[in-house]
Amino acid sequence: MCIRDRDLWAGTATGAACAPIFQPSGVCSNLQDPNSWSSILFGKEVYSIIQADSVVYIGTQKGAYSYENNRLTFLRLALPFHDLLIHQEMLTAATRSYGVFQAPLSHPSAWTRKPSLPKETISLAVSSDSALWAGVQGGHLMRVKSGEVDSFLVNSPAANTFMDLTFDHQGILWAASSYRDQTGCRGAYCFDGDRWTNYFAVPSPSGNWTAENNVVCVAVDSRRRVWLGTWGAGIHMLSEQGEWKLIDQNNSILKGIAADPDYLVINDICEDKDGNIWMSDFLQGVAVFSDFPPTKQMLYTPSEDGLPSGEEGQFKGSVIAIDEAGLKWIGTLDAGFCLFDDGGTPFQRGDDTVIPFSTSSYPEKMSSNHITDISFDRKDVLWVATDSGVNAIRGQYDPITKLSLIHI
Repeated sequence: MCIRDRDLWAGTATGAACAPIFQPSGVCSNLQDPNSWSSILFGKEVYSIIQADSVVYIGTQKGAYSYENNRLTFLRLALPFHDLLIHQEMLTAATRSYGVFQAPLSHPSAWTRKPSLPKETISLAVSSDSALWAGVQGGHLMRVKSGEVDSFLVNSPAANTFMDLTFDHQGILWAASSYRDQTGCRGAYCFDGDRWTNYFAVPSPSGNWTAENNVVCVAVDSRRRVWLGTWGAGIHMLSEQGEWKLIDQNNSILKGIAADPDYLVINDICEDKDGNIWMSDFLQGVAVFSDFPPTKQMLYTPSEDGLPSGEEGQFKGSVIAIDEAGLKWIGTLDAGFCLFDDGGTPFQRGDDTVIPFSTSSYPEKMSSNHITDISFDRKDVLWVATDSGVNAIRGQYDPITKLSLIHI
C-alpha cells in the first residue's frame, strides 16, 4: 500500500486498486464503499507498491509494472517482486529466491542483480543514513553502506515450526523444525533460556533446503546424546564429546525407502530402560541399537514380525513410546498402532508378541488409523492422538502368559 499525491493505492489478488483520500469537496472518501475505488486488473497478485515522483511501481508474483498517466508498463524481469523501494535513485527489488535486483529510475527495465546480497533476501528498507538493509530468509539481517556489507544474526529459531520437543539434562529445550510433508525444513534448534542455537539451517547451493535440514524428531538419551531424525537423511547424533555423527543405511541396519535406498526416513526415536535406542524406520520397520556404533542391532518388519501394515503391506511408522514395563507402543500413519513385547530380548526373535489396534479390530471405538502421538499419564492410561480425535487405552497385559485385557 502507498499514497501517491492524494490517492491511496492497494495491492489485490488480481492487480491494484486506487481511491482518492479526499473528495473534491474536501470531505474524506468512504474507503469502505467499492464505488470509491478504481481497479487496474492484470491477473497477478500484488506483493508491493511504492511511489516515486509521478510514477507508481507495482511488484507482483510475476514481475514489476510502472503506472503513469493511466498507462501500465511491464518492466521485463518475470520474477516474484516481494518488496520494492527506491535507494539512491535506483528501483530496488527483493525476489526472495533469486536475489536483489536494481534498475535506474531513468530506465526501470534495465535490471541488474546486486551480488552483495544473498538470493534469499525477502524484505528491504533504507535507513536515515542511506544504508540499504535486507531481511534474509533463515534469520539474519544484512546492511550495505558505502560499499561495505555487514551481517547481523538475529537470535531466534530458524523457523516458527516446533514439530517435536524435548529437554536435555541441562534443561535445554530442543526442537525439530519439520513435519512429514517436508514443510519448514530448517534443521533443529535449541534454547538454553537465553539464546537460541540453530543446527543444519543452511540452504544447499541450489537454494533448496537439504534433507539434512528436514528434522522431524528429536530425542535425548541417558548418556546425554541428542538424536535428530530426518525425513530423507537418516539420523544426526550429537555425542557426549560434542561431535555430530551421521547414522544411515551405510553404517547400520537401517534401510532407505524402496524407491530410493539412499533416502532414509526416521520418524521417531526413543530410549528404553536398558539404554537401547529404538527408532521408526519409515516403510521398513522398527530398529533398535545397543549403542552407536551398534554392537547389537535389529530391524523388526511387518513381514517377519507382524508389525501393522497398511497399503501394499507397507509399514508407515509414525511414533514409538515405551512404558514403565518396557513394552513398546508403535503408531503408524494408516494402520493404527500396536503393543510390541520383545520378550526382554530386543536383539533376538522368537519370543515377541504383537497386539494390533485399528479401526478393523475396534470399529466402534478407534477414531482413526492415522496415529500422530502416543503418551502415558500417571494412572497408566495410554493416550493415542489421531487425526480424528484422541483415544484412551486402559487395561492390563501379562508378559508371562501374553494375555491381554486391554480395551479402548
